[in-house]
Amino acid sequence: MPPAPERKTLSPAELAKLEHAFATDPQSEAYKPLAEAYLGMGRFMEAMVVCKKGVKAHPTAADPRVLLARVYAEQGKDKKALDELQGALQVAPTDKLALRMAGALQMKNGEPEAGKANLLKAHQADPADAETLAALAQWKVEAPRPQAAEPPAAAAPLAGPGTRAPGARPHGGDGAAARPVPAHEPPLRPNGAEAHEEAVRQARPAPRSAPRPQARPRYVDEEAPISEVSEVSGSVSAYRQQRTRATKRKRFLTLLVLVPLALGAYWGYGRWKAIRNREIAKLLKEATEQLKHDSYDSYKRACEAADKVLEYEAGHTAAHGYLAYAYSIRWGEHGQGDDARKLAEEHLTQAKEGGDISSHLYAAEALYKTYSGKGADALKELEGRVKSFDSEGKKSGLMYLTLGIIQMNQGDLEHARESLDTAQSLAPDDPRVYSSLGTLYRRRGQDQDAWRNFDFALRYERDHPESTLGKALLILEQDDPARGYIQAAKMLKRLIESEPPPSPRQLATAHLARALLVSRLSNDLPLYTRPEGIQRELIEGTGVTLDKEKNKAEMNKAEETGFTLDRQNPELFLIKGKRLLYEENFEGSAGEIRKAIGLDASRAHYHVELARALMKKQGGEKEAEDALRRALTMIPESPKLQAMLGHALNRQGKTDEALAQYERAVRDPKARNPEARYSIGRIYKEKKEYPKAIDAFEKSAQEYIGQTWLVARSYDEAAQSYELRGDKVKAREGYEKALNADKDYDAAYCHYARFLSPEPKEKAKVKAFAQEYLKLAPKGECAADMQRFSR
Repeated sequence: MPPAPERKTLSPAELAKLEHAFATDPQSEAYKPLAEAYLGMGRFMEAMVVCKKGVKAHPTAADPRVLLARVYAEQGKDKKALDELQGALQVAPTDKLALRMAGALQMKNGEPEAGKANLLKAHQADPADAETLAALAQWKVEAPRPQAAEPPAAAAPLAGPGTRAPGARPHGGDGAAARPVPAHEPPLRPNGAEAHEEAVRQARPAPRSAPRPQARPRYVDEEAPISEVSEVSGSVSAYRQQRTRATKRKRFLTLLVLVPLALGAYWGYGRWKAIRNREIAKLLKEATEQLKHDSYDSYKRACEAADKVLEYEAGHTAAHGYLAYAYSIRWGEHGQGDDARKLAEEHLTQAKEGGDISSHLYAAEALYKTYSGKGADALKELEGRVKSFDSEGKKSGLMYLTLGIIQMNQGDLEHARESLDTAQSLAPDDPRVYSSLGTLYRRRGQDQDAWRNFDFALRYERDHPESTLGKALLILEQDDPARGYIQAAKMLKRLIESEPPPSPRQLATAHLARALLVSRLSNDLPLYTRPEGIQRELIEGTGVTLDKEKNKAEMNKAEETGFTLDRQNPELFLIKGKRLLYEENFEGSAGEIRKAIGLDASRAHYHVELARALMKKQGGEKEAEDALRRALTMIPESPKLQAMLGHALNRQGKTDEALAQYERAVRDPKARNPEARYSIGRIYKEKKEYPKAIDAFEKSAQEYIGQTWLVARSYDEAAQSYELRGDKVKAREGYEKALNADKDYDAAYCHYARFLSPEPKEKAKVKAFAQEYLKLAPKGECAADMQRFSR
């Protein structure tokens, strides 16, 4: 290509005027000078953004695409430049600039035939265009030969020494021959000093002997020479002085007008720039605040604010970083779709070209790669950047938060906890941090810690969608939610009906959670007969009825709605798998959970839930063990997983291996794991090591906080161990504790009645316990004995 013309360097004031003109009316032609200015300054990213807006505003014009092609070409991006030129030629097939540039790029990139054709088309569009001729010469493309012209007419003879051509203007000085004037051109009249000087010259007699030298041709715009004749020198001097005074007056008047205008323009520009900077700062603050709310609607509002910043300054790195971050989350976490992915990628590219350091940019890049299936690469890069920030004393809560989320998604829950704890210390009021910690602890099986962190998130951001969902699912995963069903139903209803609505992914999850609630409560509702009125309370509080067919129809509709909204979300398959597990469809449950693992095998809790389903399935203990061992590679020190592995081993008759796993699960004295302690007690009881059994049962009772039925079960087992050991006093105390913990725990009535039955004086008490048992479990294991005692 021929060398680009020399560009004028604009002052800041001139550039600001162009930016203001473009910001005021982006649909006008103002994009062109601004893009040219950015290009001339080497600010390619800004030039590219402005050109793209020009293409959008003028889709049928070739100019903005040609200009964008120049931006790409100057960066060495010839392929992109050619793509834009092809677009320009589609709307303007004979545009010489597009043809010439396309031809030159094609010649440069090894496409001689196509390049030659486009260069010749450019020449055909304007045969006299100098740049096209230069390009043809550069690439050795022969231009078409012009047709032979007619011979020129014979020239008229020049005037002799003593004559003047008709219409020739006399030249001052020696009367030399003048330039011939065409016949149609009127003779030029001398003015002012020239007329006076000509008169004096003609009055003097011409020398006869000396030959006159031939004078050079004189042009119309030349100033006439001043005569040396003494008689006219004064007139010429006066004329010059008069012209000088007039020029000075004109300059003074010009300055008198221009100086105030320039000062006014400078003041106006400064004021406009200050207003613009204030508006940009205001919009960036708004975007930051909206990002912090961590909701689908707030991410959309953040994008709107950042987009407005780009209308003021197309290459603003922070705004591009915010947009890349928000769109990455909208795509990867909220299920918005491929449009959000493309926008995230575009803003990432533009933000990186800006060259500025931005935590939002780094976080966006890491999230984008993670949700594109490159989590390992994203993790490695982000870890390096976090260390770099730390070494410079610039710890970033946002980067630690993002690091923790990626580590959690990769299955590294231990390091994820460390990263999220650091993020929480750096940003103690960020709901996204607490919500992520809640999700982490839920996946680890630490339900109380999960609940506490979801509560913190909701404290800082009321109705935070992700935390509301997290709490509802925690309730529905309890063995006996009871009145928790009502709380979960209210949370899900509020989320589903909220305005503005949550994201498609959150809404889909809420519908699947509603299906789980309806299914569980439909099965449990007939059992809730005590305390008095609880059944009616549950029906009114949840909308679930005793009509199972009606409940089933609602459940199916909720699941269908959820999968229609977001079929690629593995969490939906997991929730459905849990529903089938509670319905005792163990094969179907395992199948749905395997679908979730197929979509994302890095989530440890998926393997845990698969193991839970397989443990219920006849002969599924070995498969459950395998699933749990896979999960333990992701969470090596998880007490809950170790306890579950103990259950799987115990079910296979591997008692000693099971006991070792249970004891590993309670190794940390600060960690509560009542299920593992209860299982340890059962093994020691079978081994007749009663002191160890009693210790384990009593500790499990203390750790089953708020779960009265399980507390009663532990005290009942401890009482039986005391009884087997021969300590009747302690056994009686244990049974009393069991009944005090939960008056509806039927097994304690059975065991206590049997314990007291040998003593005649306790006959009334035995009868009362037997009758109470028969009310709670008329067909229970102890029913035959209790029938006998109740007579």
